[in-house]
Amino acid sequence: MDYTVREARVEDAEALAAYWRRWKDERVDYLTYGHNPRKELHVDAVALHRKTIQDVATRDYMSYQFAIAGAQVIGQIFCGSSPMAAYRHSATLTIGVDRDWRGQGVGSALMEHSIQWARQAGFIRRLRLNVLADNARAIRMYEKFGLSVEGRHRETAYLHGRYLDEMTMGLLLK
Repeated sequence: MDYTVREARVEDAEALAAYWRRWKDERVDYLTYGHNPRKELHVDAVALHRKTIQDVATRDYMSYQFAIAGAQVIGQIFCGSSPMAAYRHSATLTIGVDRDWRGQGVGSALMEHSIQWARQAGFIRRLRLNVLADNARAIRMYEKFGLSVEGRHRETAYLHGRYLDEMTMGLLLK
């Protein structure tokens, strides 16, 4: 099945909630956020995602892009900097791809679109992200786009009974 990458739309909120439910229900070796039953009891996920998408759309220093197959969100990437002048040029990326779509170029397509958005924004000079140090597949993809390791943070995450290091990777846009 084909997919497209595009900016998030308010009408995607329900599909995004379903995407996050799929993430919550799977055991993922590199998932640094997980099931929080207490929070889910008090949050209308669709309304929360709708508000997030609306908020991002009103800010020129943020982009939220989805990979969409049919009506299903199969991947997402958020790119955001700060409204503060001193940090506005430096944006942080967060990315995720549905388990069934990994290894099919979705992550690369999301990265391409986000880097293109950052270049077109005209004020973003630097992109950065954090990745678990043993996530070799993701690190290779980030390196393919020119990101390099800028630092290692020891025992940042605790997942599946073990402490894991996290790396910061960055790219200076020219």
